[in-house]
This record gives sequence, C-alpha cells and structure tokens, in this order.
Amino acid sequence: MLAPATAPMPHQPTNPTPTGALLRANAPLALLGVAAAALGLWGHTLGQPRELSASGFGSGVDTDHDGLEDAFEVILGTSTIDLDTDFDGFSDSEEIARHSDPRDANSYPLSNTISIGQAAFVANGEFRLLTLIYVPYAITDWDTIGMRLGLHSQNGTMELLPEVYAPISTLAVLPTAVPGSVGLRLESSVPASIFEGVPWFAFVATITDQPGTTPKSAAATNLAFVAGVLAMIEPTSTSVVAPRNYSTGSGSGPLLSTRPIVVPDEVPAAFASGQICLQSTTEVGFVDGVIELLVDSSSCEPADAYCSPTCEFEAGTTKELVDPLALIGG
Repeated sequence: MLAPATAPMPHQPTNPTPTGALLRANAPLALLGVAAAALGLWGHTLGQPRELSASGFGSGVDTDHDGLEDAFEVILGTSTIDLDTDFDGFSDSEEIARHSDPRDANSYPLSNTISIGQAAFVANGEFRLLTLIYVPYAITDWDTIGMRLGLHSQNGTMELLPEVYAPISTLAVLPTAVPGSVGLRLESSVPASIFEGVPWFAFVATITDQPGTTPKSAAATNLAFVAGVLAMIEPTSTSVVAPRNYSTGSGSGPLLSTRPIVVPDEVPAAFASGQICLQSTTEVGFVDGVIELLVDSSSCEPADAYCSPTCEFEAGTTKELVDPLALIGG
C-alpha cells in the first residue's frame, strides 16, 4: 500500500480556521452562473464571480470539527468524535471532497488536484445537500475557479444559480492535510417535504480551474423515495457511502446500493437494520449523461445501513442515474 504523501493529521478535535479570515486572505471562491442550462448542456460561458456569505458551520452539531454534522456522520458510519475516522491522515470531509472513502484506511486521495464531492442527508425534516470542495495549494488565482450546481429529474436538467441557492446555504472552511490547500463546504438546506411526489432526482456539481474549460471534477447525488424514505442510490465501486466490500454485479451495469439518508430514529420499523439493498443491473440506455439500468436481481445484504421492505421485489424495474464522469467528458 502506498503511504499518503503528507504526514498524518492529529487525531483529536481541532478548532477550524474562521471562514471569514480565509475569505479575506484569499479571493472568494468564484461561484459562477449566468443562465439556466439547456438539457444536459454544461459548457456555456461562465459569468462574473459572486461571493456567498460565510456563516461558519451552520446550526448543526459538529463535535469533531471535520465539517460534517454529527447527524450525517451517524448515517455515513464515520466517527463523530474524530475528524479522521480511518486514521489515514485525511479528514472525513476532505476524503469525500476528493472522492475517497473516509471509513477505509486503504482508500485515500492519490492526486493533489482540484476536486468536488457531494453527499446529502435528512434530519429534523430538513434536506441537507453538502457540496465539498478541495483546492490545492498550486492554485493561487481563485477568480478562475468556477463551481456549478444542477438538478436533474424526469423533467430534465436545470442549472441552480447562486441567486437561488445562496440564501439557503452556508459556506465554511474544512480541515485539509496538505499545507496551503483549502477545503470548503457549501451546505444548502430546504424542507425535505418539497421533494414529496418526485420519485427520482439527482443533484450534480462540477468545478473547473479555468473559465470556459472542461470541468476538472464532478459529483452526482442520485436520490429516490424508497418505501416512503429518501435514499441515496450509488454504484458500490465508486461510492463513499455504500459498503465497498461489494464491487461487481452479474450484469453489464454497476452493482447498486440503496441507503436511506435519514437519521436512524426516522427509519421506519419495516426497514431491516444491519442490511442494505444491493442490486445487480444491466445498462439498457445512456442519454445526456444519464444511465438507464435494468435491475436484474435485488436483495438485502449485510451492511451498516437499512434495507427497504420493497428491495426484493424490485427485480425487473428500471432506474436512472446521472454519471458524474459524463460531466467531465469521461
């Protein structure tokens, strides 16, 4: 196993750098957007940067100061008292931002490049979308950085402009392992009830280090209501939320996991604890970055999650997932 390129971080809660100080010391992150994108179109010219208000870590409790609220860490299965759950030298939030698993010491960031990650959870009736950003020390001109958010549903894709999400969002600093690098967390919160009646939707995020260029990193959060509970649906081979001990399915498509993203107290009793819904799939379509998958088999398997009572009856159904690699030309 390769060793991380930096010295391990201290394994105790630390006080994060005040967000305001960071934003005064550097040009603000350029959160860009000029108009709603046409369906599937992410390549239009970017507009002028607009600074979000920096209001710290929000109202949720974050005991270990890793930028992830305790409620989410309970869902994710990471530690609420240590900012680096797997002791690999990278905080839990940095690993999500850089697409590695914060619960697995054998999974850690391998390249020091600009990166964006996403996750979501529901607590106290509020839906929280976490967009986590890593900016390496090599980037010194923040005015060139562009981040874009989008929402995809059966009605198509639309871009979410800063004017839309800034009033419901907070921007905060995250701990990072590499000296001089910067981690940020954009947390957007809305009542979870606004998604009722929407069977499937996905949030997407991209980031670039030069205006008008292909995004350097992308993330997608695929969500659906399963037996009345909002859940995240992800390929197990790439997910930082799904169990990583499942890697392949029997079909040509990815092996999917479906994990409720509500706190344990809000998971209905009909869900089986200590299990997760795993589905073998076959890819049957791909349009504008969205994969259509046929579920070949579906079963509850052991994991630190909850399996829906409908899991074993979903074979033969189809699902759609936004592929983040398609957003960066992969």
